[in-house]
Amino acid sequence: MKKLLGIMALGLLLSLNAKADNIKDFQIEGISLGDSLLDYYSEKYIKNKTKDYGYSNKDFIPVSGIKKNVKTYDVIGVYYKADSPKKVIYALDGVMWFKNSISKCEKEKQKAIDEIAVMFPNAEKKDVGIIIHKEDKSGKSTKNEFRFIFDDGSYVRVTCYDWSKKMKYWDHLRVGFVHPDFKKWLDEVTMN
Repeated sequence: MKKLLGIMALGLLLSLNAKADNIKDFQIEGISLGDSLLDYYSEKYIKNKTKDYGYSNKDFIPVSGIKKNVKTYDVIGVYYKADSPKKVIYALDGVMWFKNSISKCEKEKQKAIDEIAVMFPNAEKKDVGIIIHKEDKSGKSTKNEFRFIFDDGSYVRVTCYDWSKKMKYWDHLRVGFVHPDFKKWLDEVTMN
């Protein structure tokens, strides 16, 4: 039931932002790119949810598994700039779990794409396609991503993750946004 309500709420959230002018008009759980994470969560809560994914470059800090005040998604994840006292958000994803059900994920992915396309009719649209996930050394886990790219290099992404049984992760949908500085950093840390 929560999943159905979440999907309906996702549609409502996306339709409320219809015809947004730029990525900063896009919200996930009421949060936008460039907002201060401290406007939504306490320093203590953020610290408790901060993760270390082993990146050699620590310019951006990951905060994941956020459930507090999350209604549309199962959890959200955020990256903020390390040198930002206000913890300014450079990337945020809403995550919906689809335990062993990639077909349901793909169906919801297409619905999200269709709704976001209405919001951002002038954004460049790019079907990134299916990519083998680097975390699974067997090559059996993939992600299938679609992007709405803006003139400043920021983008909204809609991605289904299809994890192999060996990885013990659940298939899931991620709807999120990425600042161009974060994309550059992520490309650098994942290429090494």
